[in-house]
Amino acid sequence: MSDNSVRNEFDSLRADFSQMRDDVASLTKAIGEMTAQEATDRLGDLKQAGKSARRQFNKAVDGADSLCQSGVTAIERQIDERPLVVMALAFGIGLLIGNVAHRR
Repeated sequence: MSDNSVRNEFDSLRADFSQMRDDVASLTKAIGEMTAQEATDRLGDLKQAGKSARRQFNKAVDGADSLCQSGVTAIERQIDERPLVVMALAFGIGLLIGNVAHRR
């Protein structure tokens, strides 16, 4: 091989390596951008899931509050309709609790 052909081969290899370096740099940049977009998308999904969970929790709290209020209303109605029975029941429960507490 002559010096000229060896030099041409080295120049060709240099050009190929330079092109390969540019391609790898472009690929690395593209992968980084895709990864950043993927992370942004996942963060958006997590935020949506959090908002949905918060709405469901608030609905559950509202339902429990409504249920509690209806229970209080029912007890108040029973007290208004049968005050003597409620007083006797409260007295009996008080005796039962006192008896159990006294035994300990």
